[in-house]
Amino acid sequence: MSTYSGKYAEELMATAKYLATPGVLPGIKVDKGTVEIYGTNGETTTRGHDNLGQRCQEYYDAGARFAKWRAVLKIGITEPSELATQLNAQGLARYAIICQENGLVSIVEPEVLTDGDHSIAKCAAVTE
Repeated sequence: MSTYSGKYAEELMATAKYLATPGVLPGIKVDKGTVEIYGTNGETTTRGHDNLGQRCQEYYDAGARFAKWRAVLKIGITEPSELATQLNAQGLARYAIICQENGLVSIVEPEVLTDGDHSIAKCAAVTE
């Protein structure tokens, strides 16, 4: 049993040696899922900053060269709220610097959920 924990870490350990082919770089999802932001209409922020530096170093040592973090924003009449936008932006920034400090390239891409009954103009405004 390795010191790496979680579904993705175990998969990385099991497959990293097979991905050592030139031009193939393994990566890993490092967040720990979303949690609802109190006082919002079901908006979320992402958790997992605890021990992220240590985990990133372990993933790098195991062969990972990039990491992904899921930050979800939903579209609604009043969403995304300023609070959700700021919390997710700050979380992505913290994730990115921690990854970079540990040798991993951070994939920074907020996920905007486009489902719902909003207009295409609202969707475009939110994603821009």
